[in-house]
Amino acid sequence: MSGKWAAIAAVFVIVAITQMAFAANQDTSVYLKQLDKDLQNATVDLNDKLAHFDKAGSTVTTGKENVSGMRLNVTTYKDKSGYVLKIYAAPNGKDLTVLAVQPNAMVKLISPASGPVLTITYNPDGTIAKEETFEPFGLKKMTVIYNSDGTKTVIIQDASLATNNTLTYQEDQNGNVVPGSETISTTPGLPPGSVYCQNTGQYQEAKPA
Repeated sequence: MSGKWAAIAAVFVIVAITQMAFAANQDTSVYLKQLDKDLQNATVDLNDKLAHFDKAGSTVTTGKENVSGMRLNVTTYKDKSGYVLKIYAAPNGKDLTVLAVQPNAMVKLISPASGPVLTITYNPDGTIAKEETFEPFGLKKMTVIYNSDGTKTVIIQDASLATNNTLTYQEDQNGNVVPGSETISTTPGLPPGSVYCQNTGQYQEAKPA
């Protein structure tokens, strides 16, 4: 094969690879957008369960947990269906689901049988800072960050995918997707050997032998 034809063949190979990569990205984008819709529906369902959680008919325990480097008091409710509601309070004992007195305070609803987990983090003034819906099976997660200007940053992740596993976009004050704000990136998955903990509703790194 002459140098001319070799160069032409190389161009065709590069074009084919580029087209394949573009198609893969398109497929990933479609998948992540559908995952976004699915997780939005799961979030609505979890918020409804949170609003109607039967605290009076639940088994109650108290203790302490480390949350973002802070040692917080936590009251845990487990209802008859196996749902777990964890309410975190500041060291002064105030209920942070009513009035958040410091950042990173939160409430968490954990579904039974390794089902979805809803975590709501509050600002110091009690408004929502972040809402996260996590599917332990499949390692799927939706994070909604409530920005101070009334906009939202939405992050959709499927950590079971090695690459191109994260869709990020912005919503305006009316909940509309900001044109051109959608990006697809790669977020590292869990460390090898991580184990899901039903009590905390999250994965934990495996302890050294």
